[in-house]
Amino acid sequence: MNEVFKKRRERFYSQNLKYLRYVFNDHFTLFLLILLGALAVQYAQFLQNHTLTSGEKNRSGYIAQCLGSCTWPVCYFC
Repeated sequence: MNEVFKKRRERFYSQNLKYLRYVFNDHFTLFLLILLGALAVQYAQFLQNHTLTSGEKNRSGYIAQCLGSCTWPVCYFC
């Protein structure tokens, strides 16, 4: 009787192991996609902030113009 349950358990574990590879691969792919999206947003914000503060632009005039046109409660782009 113990041998029958042992064989069933081994077969169950081997079958689950096959499917867990797919589940892990799918979740890892989803995680990478979300991470890539977050990095892209951060990079876009970095580039926008970097181009606003670098160069010889009149920052005070641009910020005043931007603050007048923003409708967001918190503007991360100004």
